[in-house]
Amino acid sequence: MNPSANRLIHISFGRRIASGLLSCIGAIFRLVRIIGNLSNPVTDAAMTVIEPYNMGDVVSLEPMIRLLSMSGKRVTVIARQQWRSLLPKAHICKWIDSELPWSAYDGCKKYRVWKLFSADFLKHIRHLRCSCKGSIGIDVRGDIRSIIILYLAGCREVLSLDCYSGSDLRISPIAARLVSSDHFLRKWEQGVKFCSILGVAVDGKMLLPPDMRHLLSSEVHKQSSTVGLVIVAPWTGRTWPDSKWQALVTGLKAKGFTPVVFCGPGQKETAARIIGACSDIVESNNIEEFARNLSGVKLVVSLDSGPMHLADALGIPVIGLFGPGKLPLWAPSGKFSVVIHHQDKAESVPCHQVDECVEIGLKAMDLINVEEVLDEVVEINAKMVCIK
Repeated sequence: MNPSANRLIHISFGRRIASGLLSCIGAIFRLVRIIGNLSNPVTDAAMTVIEPYNMGDVVSLEPMIRLLSMSGKRVTVIARQQWRSLLPKAHICKWIDSELPWSAYDGCKKYRVWKLFSADFLKHIRHLRCSCKGSIGIDVRGDIRSIIILYLAGCREVLSLDCYSGSDLRISPIAARLVSSDHFLRKWEQGVKFCSILGVAVDGKMLLPPDMRHLLSSEVHKQSSTVGLVIVAPWTGRTWPDSKWQALVTGLKAKGFTPVVFCGPGQKETAARIIGACSDIVESNNIEEFARNLSGVKLVVSLDSGPMHLADALGIPVIGLFGPGKLPLWAPSGKFSVVIHHQDKAESVPCHQVDECVEIGLKAMDLINVEEVLDEVVEINAKMVCIK
C-alpha cells in the first residue's frame, strides 16, 4: 500500500490567523536585517540550525549538518539538551540547549504565550545572540515561531521550508527565504535541499540517510532471536491498543522470537501497564544507553517515535506502525525497514499532534492488525537470513 503524499495535515483556521500575524512580525525583522546587511556585508560561513522538538526531528538533521560541516560551514544547533549526543561533535561548532514552550504536546503548556515575556526567556534570547549573531538561520520545519527566534538570535538571514512540515500551512515569503517542500521526500531529504540553496554540492554518493553509529561501541553482539518493541509514544494519538501489543508478544514467542520492550526514562511504568508481565522491559536513561540497548536486537517493531528513527539510523531493521503520521515524511530509510499503515483508507488521515486530534490518531492506529505485523517480522527475518 502506498500512502498519498498529497494528503496533507490540515491546520485549523485559528492557527492560520496566528501564523499570518507572526509572519508580519517576521517580515519586519527581515526588512531590518536586509537594510543592515547592505551596510555591513558578511561573508562568514556560520550557520544556526533550530529544532525545538523531539528525537526523530534531531536525527533527521544529521545528513544536512554533516554535509554543511564537510563543506567548511560552522554549524550551531539550537535544540533540547537531552538530544545533544545525537549529532557527532565533529560536525557541530556549538550546541545551545533550548526548551521552547510550543514544543510541548500538552495543549495547556504549548500555548503559554506569556512565557515569551518572562525574564528567563529574554535571558535565553540574549544568550542566543552572543552565539548566533551574523549567522544564517535554518528552520527545516517551516515554523514561523522558529523563524522569529532566529531573527531574535541575530541571524542576518533566515532560510525556512515553505510550509509547516507535512501540512497545508504555507509560510509567507515576506518572512524568510523559502526552500520549496516536496511531499514525496523524507524529512532528512528535505533538510538536504537546504544545502543546495547554500551552495553546498550534493552528489549521489553523499546523499546518505541519518547515521547514528557514533553512539555505539566497537563491539555489538546481535541477539539473533530478539525483537525489540517500542510501545510508548510521546503523543497519545500515535499509540496502538494494549491488547494488540500483548497479542503480538504472544505471536512472536510462538514463532521462536524473544520480544523485549525498550523505553526511555520514566516510561517503564507506562510500558508495564501496556504489556503486562508477558515481556521483559529495558528502560534507558539517556540516548547513549538507548542506542547500546537497541544495538543487540535483530529488528525493531515501533510506533512512530524518536526511538524508531534512532534504531533506523543505527542500521537496525525497523517495522514502523503508522496511523496519523505523515508519510513518506517520517518513514524509516533502512534497507530492510518497512512501514505498516492504512492511509489508503478514508478513516486513516494524517493529523496535527494536538489534543483535539487524539481520537483521529487512535482510530487510524487501530486499523493495524497483529497478523500483518507478525508477517513482516517473519519476512524481514527471512531476508536477513538469506543475505547472511
